Amino acid sequence: MGWRMLLETKEKGSDAKVKRILGLVALGLLLAVPVFAQTVSVGEYTANPGDVVNVEVKVDDQVKNVAGAQVLLDFSTVTPAGGPALSVTSEADVKYGVIPAGGFIAVNLGVPGQANIGVVATSGGNGPGTLLTIPLKVPANAVPGAVYALNLVTADLNDPAGNIIATKAVGGKITIAGAAPPPPPPAAGADIQVGSYEANAGDVVNVEVKVSDKVKNVAGAQVLLKFGDIGAVTSEADVKYGVIPAGGFIAVNLGVAGEANIGVVATSGGNGPGTLLTIPIKLKADLAAGEYALTLVTADLNDPAGNVLTGLTLGNGKITVKGAVPPPPAAVAKVEVTPATVTLKVGETATLTAKALDAQGKEIAGKTFTWESSAPAVATVDASGKVTAVAKGTASITATADGVKSAPVTVTVEEVAPP
Repeated sequence: MGWRMLLETKEKGSDAKVKRILGLVALGLLLAVPVFAQTVSVGEYTANPGDVVNVEVKVDDQVKNVAGAQVLLDFSTVTPAGGPALSVTSEADVKYGVIPAGGFIAVNLGVPGQANIGVVATSGGNGPGTLLTIPLKVPANAVPGAVYALNLVTADLNDPAGNIIATKAVGGKITIAGAAPPPPPPAAGADIQVGSYEANAGDVVNVEVKVSDKVKNVAGAQVLLKFGDIGAVTSEADVKYGVIPAGGFIAVNLGVAGEANIGVVATSGGNGPGTLLTIPIKLKADLAAGEYALTLVTADLNDPAGNVLTGLTLGNGKITVKGAVPPPPAAVAKVEVTPATVTLKVGETATLTAKALDAQGKEIAGKTFTWESSAPAVATVDASGKVTAVAKGTASITATADGVKSAPVTVTVEEVAPP
């Protein structure tokens, strides 16, 4: 994928438009990012619907003598898909730093979901610091829990002589405050479809991205799968491809937690239906039971000539993590009440204690007992097992749990001796 980025502006005091070609994005997959000491990065933010987020593009302390920059920030991707779009408040609100003041800045907002910015100065500045500040307006109807990716598609720097400063670009995100919506249901019959699975915490799930019989002569693929904070891909080497003929090249980027960014290139094409990719994900051992979304953010296919295969639908999947099945509760085999006999005088009280036992004689905790007196006129018993002597005589007290009744406790009530 290659294109020219053309920024148009007017010179002060002139009606003529000055066209500045600020760069050319390299052809190829945006996966195998070279590792450089210098880093250009975007932060991570949390915002409420309606907020303005001042997104900062920063450079580290390894960036020296930078006098020019060409930055393309893409903020069009939102998870779950279909959410309302972010927007830059205005071109005039975009500011630059690190590069010395007095330079020239050109801002192009012509492509929705992108900010294409060029800065040129005659002298250089040093990091660390904020290269650009880009104010993004969060729509008032943004969905709580939604995540907007901040992708640095281009982050090219140069010194005053025009020499390129090699850098590594690191993206960020904006998370909308509030509870996340439930994961989207998997689409049925999509042309590029992620599977749905059941697993236990700690399992390895071989997630398959499949293509339908509508997919023909596919020789290249760029797939970004988001699976969130549920675990990690076992290793780059474990990711395998199919449908596309063997002998091609596969590049796997696991640099962003919860994502697998995969590119495949071959010289000849293959046909669906079949499995395009197999991505083994090791679930966290302490992952809670529930449903977790597998979202196809990108799934671009092309033929051997590089032509994009269009008109293909995408289908998301999910992993359902099963909860541990609790053992069945032990059945009550016997109820014991102590003491076995009680002698009271009229007006006195005593408390009985009941225990529920299983077939092995082990006590079962948490049981509720129903108490009963055979002769309430002689002795009563309340819900806690407290016996009150009422009149001379004998009564039998029992306790019942889950339909199992104890042996009777004999309560003998004697009259109070006269003074």
